[in-house]
Amino acid sequence: MKNKINLALVTLIGLLLIACSGDDGTENSGPSFQISGEATLSGNWPSDGEVLVVMFAKTDVDQGIYGNALDFELLTSEDINYTFEDVSVGDYYLILSWKDPNDPEPSTNQHIFGYHGTNQPPYYTTVSMTEEDNLVEVNLSGNLELICDDMIVCFAGF
Repeated sequence: MKNKINLALVTLIGLLLIACSGDDGTENSGPSFQISGEATLSGNWPSDGEVLVVMFAKTDVDQGIYGNALDFELLTSEDINYTFEDVSVGDYYLILSWKDPNDPEPSTNQHIFGYHGTNQPPYYTTVSMTEEDNLVEVNLSGNLELICDDMIVCFAGF
């Protein structure tokens, strides 16, 4: 009889704990891990194609692999803000590109006209996502007049 009472008591306590630990309507999903910012663009908006902020793994771009975009955000002439959500810890490059609507090949249909970086080597500046620094703001600038159809990287003087 004593074992049945103990079993019943343990079962009752377990049910009470489960009932009391229900969802209270709040989420505890941890840090957001996002990269966001604004693109300042000069020049005339292209008549066709898409203007994008593209996120690449640093290692891919360092190896010349531009066909492995991790994520992208479409920009419009009315909305030049972007946000990449749920970004993993790591190093990234952010690039402004125009997507050629007449080229279906991912490794050649993006024409770079701006990026987060400088005009001096190594050009691209790494955007690092860490556990501690997980809300990163990066503002970009680019000149839409530098979009070209015959090269992947389009800059003045090329």
